[in-house]
Amino acid sequence: MKKYLEEMAVKRGYSIYFFMENNWMPYLDLLKELPENTKFVGLFETGNIDDLAEIKRRLGSRIIVMGGMSVDTLRFGTKDEVIDSAKKCLDLLAPDGGYIFSTDKTLMTMNDGTPENVIAACEYVTENGKY
Repeated sequence: MKKYLEEMAVKRGYSIYFFMENNWMPYLDLLKELPENTKFVGLFETGNIDDLAEIKRRLGSRIIVMGGMSVDTLRFGTKDEVIDSAKKCLDLLAPDGGYIFSTDKTLMTMNDGTPENVIAACEYVTENGKY
């Protein structure tokens, strides 16, 4: 992974996107070895927003953190719970940049989130996600 990033992101200047499946918390020290200030985006599957805040705190110069909005919240939560979750994502992860708001998993079907909840999250982030 490190060699790939050094070649593609550092030497060739490409943007790299990785889906970081499952729990990456045990591997943060390994990720510290990645080159700094690259266009490396990691979508972390963890549904724990506090873990994402810790990832950003420890690896902020090496990775752009993506994720945070739980698909389960979009599917089963109320509109207010969705807005609260989106707000928490922006409050914890957006300051100082290096964050892309996204769901923690890819939405695959219409049942992965109610239309009302997806709209509520998008509207909240569009209005409040400018920094």
